[in-house]
Amino acid sequence: PTHDFGTSKQGQPIVHAFVLQNRGTQPQVIDRVDLSQGGMKARFAKRIEPGQQQTITITWDTRALSGEVSAEAVVRFQDSAVRTLTLALKGRGDLSQAFLLPEAAR
Repeated sequence: PTHDFGTSKQGQPIVHAFVLQNRGTQPQVIDRVDLSQGGMKARFAKRIEPGQQQTITITWDTRALSGEVSAEAVVRFQDSAVRTLTLALKGRGDLSQAFLLPEAAR
């Protein structure tokens, strides 16, 4: 799945929760989430019971973003028979807001 966050002002964090559902008959355990860009963090419960949902919340610090940007969070499970899952974020970082001065400072 991919989440397009549109345009984000520099310094405004991007937060998105991806929902995972375990459609199997055995619990699934997330081993780790590999993040492709600096400034990203992932929060998640490691265990997903059969028939249940869990969220993986990705937070991305936008202080260094500008122009078209994209990143991935690759979810890796303890059971090697379960394929990895790639969660993607994309959008645009807007630096123009970072350099605006108040009228009094000009």
